Amino acid sequence: MSAQIFLDTFEVIVPERAGDYPVVPIGFLNDVNKSITAQEVLNTYARWCYRILSGQRCAIAFKNDDDEIIFHSSHGEKGTAQGERFPLAGSAAGYVIDQRQTVYVPDLSKAGTKGCVMLHNLGYRSLAMSPLATHGKCFGVITVGYRDRPDRNSDEFQILEVMGQCLAQQLLISEQIAELSEQATSDALTGVRNRHFLDTAAKEVWTDWRENNTAFGFVSLDIDHFKEVNDKHGHLIGDQVLKVFTQRLNSRLRQSDILTRLGGEEFAVLARGTRMTDLPDVGRRLIKAIRSAPFKIGNQRFDVTASFGVAGPTESDASIKDVFKRADDALYAAKRAGRNRIFHAANGTLSEIETDLV
Repeated sequence: MSAQIFLDTFEVIVPERAGDYPVVPIGFLNDVNKSITAQEVLNTYARWCYRILSGQRCAIAFKNDDDEIIFHSSHGEKGTAQGERFPLAGSAAGYVIDQRQTVYVPDLSKAGTKGCVMLHNLGYRSLAMSPLATHGKCFGVITVGYRDRPDRNSDEFQILEVMGQCLAQQLLISEQIAELSEQATSDALTGVRNRHFLDTAAKEVWTDWRENNTAFGFVSLDIDHFKEVNDKHGHLIGDQVLKVFTQRLNSRLRQSDILTRLGGEEFAVLARGTRMTDLPDVGRRLIKAIRSAPFKIGNQRFDVTASFGVAGPTESDASIKDVFKRADDALYAAKRAGRNRIFHAANGTLSEIETDLV
C-alpha cells in the first residue's frame, strides 16, 4: 500500500517504487502515436485518462509565466472551460506543481480553493491531480474529477502519475526540438534570423507571389566601414555595434518582416506584403533608425551609417534569386555613390532614393 500524508484537505499520494508499474493499455500508446498535432496529443491523454481512471472528467492544464494555470484540453462531463485560467497561489494545482506530488482531494466541498469550489458547484465530489513533471521541470497538471467519492485505488493514481510523466516527457522533447530549430535558424550573436531561415522563407514568399500575386520586397544592407570599427576598437566593441544595429532596425520593422544577418556586417530584410511602390519608404524607415542617434557602447559613442539596396519581383524573374541580385546591385551602387544612402532597383535602372528629410 502507498504511503499517505494528509495535509489539510489534500491527501498526498506517494506511490511505492518497489513493485512493477500498472500496465497502460496498448490502445492508448497507439492513439498517442497516431496524434499529429500538439492539441491531438493532449486530447488523447485526456480521453484515455478519463477511460482508464473511470472518472467523469479529465483535464490538462499548463502553467504560464504569470503564475497562472490555463486549461488546454479536457474530456468528459462539464467542467473548467478550455482557455480558462486561475491563479496558482493557494490552489491545489499550485501545490502539485510546487511539490511535484500527486494529490487526491476526497471532498471538494472542504477544499476551499477557487477551482475546487467551482468543480464542487458543478456536482463533482472528489479530484485526483498529478504533475506534468520530468527531469526537474513541471509544465502543469493532469486531473480527474469524480461525481461519486470512490475508494482510493493506489494503482489508478499510479497510472495517473505515470501518464503525467509520459506527457511531460513528450512536452520536454518538443520544447527541446523547438529550441534546436530556433538555434539552427537564428544568428547566435544578434538573435535575428540567419541565411538558412531566409532561404526557407524566401521560397514560401516567392511561391505566394507567383500563385497569389502577394507582394513582397527585399532589402540588402551593409554597415559602412565596419572593418575599421573592429580594427580600431576590437571585436567585442564590433559585436556590440552589431547588436545595437539590429535592435535599431527591428524597432522600425513589422512583425511580418524578416531581418536576417547574412554574415559579418551584411544584413537583409524580406518585407512580406510590401508593394514595389512602398519599398522606398521601407528603406527610409531603416536608414532613419540608424541615423537617429550615435550608437552608445559603454562610455563610447559611434556614428554608424549603412548603405541600402531595395528591389521587388518582376514577371521576368526566373526565381527569387533574381530579386536578391537586383537588391545587391542597388546596394553596390549606394556604396559607389559614397555610402550612407539607399538605391532602388526598378524598371531596369538603379536610382538613389531621396533621404534628406530623414
